[in-house]
Amino acid sequence: MSTTIEIYLIAIAVIMCVSGITLNSSIITVYFREWRKKQHFIVCDKIFLSMALTNVVLQCVMAINVWIQFLWTHLLNVNKSYVYFFFVEFFLIYGNFWHTAWLSVHYCLKLVNCSHNFFLFLKKRLSSSVLQVLIMTLVGSFFINLPFIWTIKLEFRQNVTDASRNIYFVDINIYYTVFNIVFGCCLPCFVALICIGLSVKSLLGHVWRMKQNMSQFNSSPQLKVHVRAARTMILQVLLNSIMYSAVISIFLSSFKLSNLWEAVLWTFMMSYPSAQAVTLVVGNPKLYSKFFGQNISS
Repeated sequence: MSTTIEIYLIAIAVIMCVSGITLNSSIITVYFREWRKKQHFIVCDKIFLSMALTNVVLQCVMAINVWIQFLWTHLLNVNKSYVYFFFVEFFLIYGNFWHTAWLSVHYCLKLVNCSHNFFLFLKKRLSSSVLQVLIMTLVGSFFINLPFIWTIKLEFRQNVTDASRNIYFVDINIYYTVFNIVFGCCLPCFVALICIGLSVKSLLGHVWRMKQNMSQFNSSPQLKVHVRAARTMILQVLLNSIMYSAVISIFLSSFKLSNLWEAVLWTFMMSYPSAQAVTLVVGNPKLYSKFFGQNISS
């Protein structure tokens, strides 16, 4: 890789590390203060807090990953446990994908009016056991990515242009890669899209009914809450869609940083925690008021 791209990626890693940790730590601080005041956390608050905690660790791991590849390349040769960085990184990424899926499920349960027994059971279960669900999600993500340790192999070859540095190649198992992408990326994306479809359909029906009374339509706080929830889901899924594409492309390129396009993909990945923190703040009235000192009016 050219020196220009290396410098660019190191700079991006530093900038995103600072912004990502700052934004997500601010979210954690808000909720920590609420916890100190013994205020009740609703379901979405718990999911947002779990996302922020995951993002802080993820941002640090991604920054270290890039710095090792370019600043401490000798560690790749000495310590083959570098594979663990891939494992931890994708464990956290997939954990956040599932966080978004559960957030979409939660909003869907709030917006969609359904009397089916399974729907009511899921609504009650998620409200009372969201922490257990989030923990189980992270445990599931852990085991989905655990085979990384055995299926990824690093091969090192002498760099003909720079004898002080070796070039590394990543050998991945195609069968495990398909399994990993399906359960880590595709399944949570499918769940989130289904929930968004149901929520938007319900929201449109709600808007149509309220339009029968224009004065109620213009001033309904319930409608504003519904619109904000739908907007948050859509922003989260759009952000995750970009991340899904980057993750799959990184898999196909065998995790190398060998050209400009792959550098762009890693840029998307490194900016993910910061971008997600912004969508969380915009989509949550409590966070928005704490960050900007005013309530969201729409």
